[in-house]
Amino acid sequence: MAAKKTWMLLSALAAEDPSDAWFKAMADRDGARKEDVPEARARMAALGVVESARDAVILHSEHAIRLIESLPAGDGRSILVALTRKMQERLY
Repeated sequence: MAAKKTWMLLSALAAEDPSDAWFKAMADRDGARKEDVPEARARMAALGVVESARDAVILHSEHAIRLIESLPAGDGRSILVALTRKMQERLY
C-alpha cells in the first residue's frame, strides 16, 4: 500500500500547477496530516491521479495473476489469485 501512496503523491506532484504547489508543500513537510487527507483525495481526484492509480493497479495485478496462474494448481495458487483480486477492489 505504501508504494501506491508514494506513486500517487509523485503523480500529483507532477500534475499539479506549480503556482499552487499544495502537494509540494505536503511532501516538504514529510507527508499529509490527518486533517489534510480529505483535501488531498479531492485534489488527486481532480488531477486524475486516483483513476490513473486504479488503472495501474489493475494492469499490473492482472499481469501478476497471469504469472500466478502458471504455477501448479492448488490452494497456494488459488489464495494468491484471491489476494490479488482483493487488492484490486481496494479504492483507497
